[in-house]
Amino acid sequence: MKLNNLGKSEIATILGLNALAVKETDKELFDMMAYTSKSLEKDEKAVTKKDLLDLLKDVQKALGDKFVSEPQKEVVETSVKKPVKKSKKAEPVKEEEQEDDGLFPKEMTWGKEKYKQLPLKSMEELYQALSEDKEVFIAFHWTKNQLKRTPYFDGMLGQPKEFEMNLDLSTIIYISEEKKVAYALSLTTEAAYNLLPMDFTVENEGDYKEAGGFEFEFYTKK
Repeated sequence: MKLNNLGKSEIATILGLNALAVKETDKELFDMMAYTSKSLEKDEKAVTKKDLLDLLKDVQKALGDKFVSEPQKEVVETSVKKPVKKSKKAEPVKEEEQEDDGLFPKEMTWGKEKYKQLPLKSMEELYQALSEDKEVFIAFHWTKNQLKRTPYFDGMLGQPKEFEMNLDLSTIIYISEEKKVAYALSLTTEAAYNLLPMDFTVENEGDYKEAGGFEFEFYTKK
């Protein structure tokens, strides 16, 4: 792949695909990636294609053989591929094992791991939980019908047919010190979700938190 032929959006996508690997390899470089991503969100013109290319080359150099240049081609079936964390391969869970608590069970078994809801009401509370080394996950609700109607991340990561329990469980990989943005990586597809302070706002009691048009809830392992 000739990096110079890539557009800004393509470079940003590849950076996102390598974010977790960089976080585990080079924290300083990961912080630079997070800063660049935040700058792009605020003003796309503030970051040039050259800036992104230089950053991508640094990532490629840092990761070596672990560098990912293209989105995963696999399509998700009823079970999911091995998560990015040290978790065993997820398997379908019988419906009767879960309590009926609406879109998001208070407790659940997803894959072979057990999770419980984590009541976080603001970006500050999320930041505090992560500061205490709590492992935080976000479950984004995706139904089969939504996946049929809506391209998953513009089709760049393949189109899943369904998610276990209709939940795209993701792990938090970054939160800014200013508490203005957080990023979560899907354990199934490695897609990167953005979370903003406004996404915690719920207008009516009983409503769900929503980010990018999709309901979500926080979880931690039991």
